[in-house]
Amino acid sequence: MPKATRRTSRRQVEELARRLRKMPKYKTKLYLEKEARMQEALKAYHDPSETEITSLWIAAGVFDVSYTTLYGREQGAKPLSENGGHNTRLNEAQEMSLIWYMDIAIERGFPLRYNMVTRAATQILEAIGLINGDNDRLGNN
Repeated sequence: MPKATRRTSRRQVEELARRLRKMPKYKTKLYLEKEARMQEALKAYHDPSETEITSLWIAAGVFDVSYTTLYGREQGAKPLSENGGHNTRLNEAQEMSLIWYMDIAIERGFPLRYNMVTRAATQILEAIGLINGDNDRLGNN
């Protein structure tokens, strides 16, 4: 008897695309390239031997970065990748186990609701002792 081949449904592909779009901006190749150009622009602006780049406006134009972002970095603003962000209760391994749970449910055709996902995340945090009962819960409070 031949093995069954796993088919990827259109819904699964759309779900994966949706998750990738929600991926943090600072992990994408585009963001990393922009960040490198931002650092090069600041380095060129502060380099005393660089006589052509005399202002942040010129540096932003030469390195193709936003002037306002470059100005903010010059004033001490941190990049997106260093800003802590939202949804930081789960660490990366815990988040991967939650994604695994959601993938299994999708593969089996089980519709997930928001409260089911938050309950699964809550159970992960309860298992390691970071949440105690209903006092510390995830989701809408």
